[in-house]
Amino acid sequence: MANKRFYPEKLIKPCPPSNPDCHCTEIHTPEGIYTLLHELYQETTQPQFNSGTHVSIFCPTSTSSTTIKQQPQLLPQQPQQPQQQQQQQQNTQFLSIPFNYSSTTTSSISDDGGDFLSSVEEEDLDSSSNNSTQNSPLNSLSVPIELFSSRSGPPSPKPATSDITIEPSSSTNTSTLSSFWHSSRSHHHHHHKKPKNSLSKLKSSFIEYMSPHEQLQKILNERTLQDCNVFYNVGLNLIWQDAQGQPREPLAKITFGKAYPTCQDVNLMTSSIDHLDVIIGFSSGDFIWYDTICNRYTRLNKNGIMNGSSVTMVKWIPGSEDLFMASFDDGSILILDKDRDDQAFILPESQTWVEEHFQITKPNKNNKHNPIAHWQVSQKGITAFAFSPNNQYIATVGKDGLMRTIDYTNERLCDVFVGYYGSLLCVAWSPDGKYILTGGQDDLVTIWSFKENKIIARCQGHRSWVTGVAFDPLHCDDKDYRFASVGEDCKILLWDFSVNALHKPKQRKASIITLHGETNNHQIPIQDSLFNKPSQPPSPLKKFRKRSSIFGNNESTLLLQPIEATQHVKLPTIHPALSKCQVPFLQPIVKQTIHPDPCVDVVYRDDYIITTDRRGRVCAWGRPINATSNSSY
Repeated sequence: MANKRFYPEKLIKPCPPSNPDCHCTEIHTPEGIYTLLHELYQETTQPQFNSGTHVSIFCPTSTSSTTIKQQPQLLPQQPQQPQQQQQQQQNTQFLSIPFNYSSTTTSSISDDGGDFLSSVEEEDLDSSSNNSTQNSPLNSLSVPIELFSSRSGPPSPKPATSDITIEPSSSTNTSTLSSFWHSSRSHHHHHHKKPKNSLSKLKSSFIEYMSPHEQLQKILNERTLQDCNVFYNVGLNLIWQDAQGQPREPLAKITFGKAYPTCQDVNLMTSSIDHLDVIIGFSSGDFIWYDTICNRYTRLNKNGIMNGSSVTMVKWIPGSEDLFMASFDDGSILILDKDRDDQAFILPESQTWVEEHFQITKPNKNNKHNPIAHWQVSQKGITAFAFSPNNQYIATVGKDGLMRTIDYTNERLCDVFVGYYGSLLCVAWSPDGKYILTGGQDDLVTIWSFKENKIIARCQGHRSWVTGVAFDPLHCDDKDYRFASVGEDCKILLWDFSVNALHKPKQRKASIITLHGETNNHQIPIQDSLFNKPSQPPSPLKKFRKRSSIFGNNESTLLLQPIEATQHVKLPTIHPALSKCQVPFLQPIVKQTIHPDPCVDVVYRDDYIITTDRRGRVCAWGRPINATSNSSY
């Protein structure tokens, strides 16, 4: 499903600073002062001003990195097998709603794993690969829940059976990073596949050059448990740097030629003395799997063979060493395996109005190529998504102004919430999974109750679009919650809310209609125009349709599309937007300008907050001393 490709010839010229006189070094809060610890900023690196800078952090001693909590099984448990059997085909299981899926194509990476060539040579390489690879048509399923065997290579990790916490000893200050990795990774198997290509021998037109620190090996050998790694994108560059700016020069800087990076994520499951896997998404739809320790990379979705629209967010699937999820500007989500070659595919036509707004398609169980799954979530771009704390659900937001909650385990759309106005740009879960935050072009932060499936409050305080939201895990319990938001007004706002203290206005009862033929009498509010379409009982007849092979030969693929399977799937609930008088409004406890340019991200860590802006600044704000000393972290 390759879309039209585009490569930016030049970066968008940055706008003048919104607050040129802003030199903020302190954030004043009720519990104390957050002090600017350090600012990471590459003055000579031109930013991509329309997308800004996003940051990913890896801290060995962080709670998120050293504690593996009991979680639902996202990936299958594999029995212990000899190493030769582990290298053969393994099974990855997914629960799925009914779908239809067709695909025939070939790997986009050469069998010898060679480096990337020029654009002309890349096309020749793909053509020769296409001719040597057999077609692999994909089947249509007629049951609402199905298991798929999907992967060859290293087996999927087993979920932890108990909490494993790494606590610093008295010799923490002198212990090395390697000792932490040896102790924290001892419960994982050590088989790890490396990326195919070396960054020290570049033959790629996609990557222009890589600039490592002159003393990188020495710096890595001397790093301790307190040293955190920061990965952030600025313009055409991905920068790897020490979070405290020591040394001030980047540990590594990769410059790309054909597209600019838009997002990245670090895999905590595979972090070890030998590996630190980072997945990078690009404006062209490409991905780079980058192992920072061995200095190697693999390019996925090459030339947009699966999706050519811009990647808006990418995250490793929790509990997986190989799988990652990515959202795109065309409203789709792909689940991919970093160790697999890619394969083009053709999506089936939607047969019901439900499939028009949420459809999942997958290859058959014998498929050994990407994608693992394709989700068509929206007709407009998805701007962000987030996993729930128990990793069972996903919340997505997009340009259509809707926030969707999806049951990841069963791959089912649960609820759709309509925003107040404009696009939604960011989303975050509370640490206990009870509440979801969204922010967007309505200049509001909205609090949603996941358990009660309703809006709790709107937070008014920003004077421009809200671009980032995050809960503070140190100030959240079962009654009171603290969270932060940043926006294009260059401000950070802190909020406290307690559900019991909120004023609850009377809400009008929504008019509803009941779908015909549904055994559970599922009801949908009639006010929502997006889903307000005439409901029709599913046809008892099965439709047959022929589609040409994507290689353009004379053969055709016969697809069976069982549309009546929709009867077995619980349909989503649509929650229309409520008026201002029906929803409580919350006021911030802190409101302060912290950046000279529009803010992009806000990330909470145990002892500091990180904020970023559109010009490429990454600022770390240390928590008040009394706040960190009183915490259990």
